[in-house]
Amino acid sequence: MSKQPDWEAMRERCALAGLPSVVYHHLHMSGEAFVSGVVRGLLSGSPAHLSMFGGEVPEVISAESEFPVPRGRIDYLLIHADGSLTVCELKDGARGKQHVLSGLGQCIGYAVQLGMANAGVPTIRKALVFSSWGKPDEELLVVQACRDAGVIPVPMGSEAAHRDSAMRFIERYISNGSEKVH
Repeated sequence: MSKQPDWEAMRERCALAGLPSVVYHHLHMSGEAFVSGVVRGLLSGSPAHLSMFGGEVPEVISAESEFPVPRGRIDYLLIHADGSLTVCELKDGARGKQHVLSGLGQCIGYAVQLGMANAGVPTIRKALVFSSWGKPDEELLVVQACRDAGVIPVPMGSEAAHRDSAMRFIERYISNGSEKVH
């Protein structure tokens, strides 16, 4: 088992180096909280309509996390420059294919509730954002199920890959060549 980083020391060093907390705040979390942190980072960085959605949606001008609807909370509600909305449901792929597929129903249900409450919204899109669980054939099945259901699939790679990439970035950003983040 690998040694866990000293998260508090890392946060202090990142703050002293002027690194925005959106880069590192989620690294000590796991599951959907971790995926949410990755999404938050993507939304705050380069244009999310390109980095997350490959241009499939208009420019994102605002994002609301845990947006309440009558029967639940939308993980992320994205507001676009053209007045349209995207309902984003996040799922932790480490919990398996069935768990990720359950997000389709949630996403569709939340979009319906949102549409009923906001008749003036021109378009409400649905997106299922999920981390990898290491079974490409099952992940492709989820992508196809999304497409068949009219939901934008947003596969995010594995939690470990995101964590490793972020840690390497942080090390390069704040290291003076002799000390390491972990």
